Amino acid sequence: MTFGIDKAMRRKGQIVGADPGRHSGLRGVTQDLSRRLIHGATIELLTEVLHKLVVLCYEHDRAGFVNICGVTGRLLIPAPMGRSGRALWGLYPSEGKTLGIILRERQAAGVALFVYDRSRRAWLVNLESFHNRRTALAYLKSCPISVEEFRLAYAKAVD
Repeated sequence: MTFGIDKAMRRKGQIVGADPGRHSGLRGVTQDLSRRLIHGATIELLTEVLHKLVVLCYEHDRAGFVNICGVTGRLLIPAPMGRSGRALWGLYPSEGKTLGIILRERQAAGVALFVYDRSRRAWLVNLESFHNRRTALAYLKSCPISVEEFRLAYAKAVD
């Protein structure tokens, strides 16, 4: 019986002397999980913005496209990934920059729905590859923004 009390008292001394670090393993896991949830929510927001942009870009009347140039595909409305359009779309500057980086990296990797033309300093819709709204929306559905893609782009945006 006294052996159990002695053992418990020794443990009490260990506990009193314990000094766990501020960032314990569990705290690091929860912070990582919190970041992942925040990134996921932001990705969902950016996906919704792209979806709305596609709907607006392919809107047309009898004369042709309303919000883009039918010949070049240039956006005639402020782009959410552009400096002047971020706030109009309800995005924070870092979110707009991140979206722009993601789209430019996709452009460099191959066929992309939105293309940035440096000489014109303008965003264009790739009308050669995406003839109509249906094909553009199918592209967004088949190539969603991944968490890893977002994290890499976000790191570049906030630097």
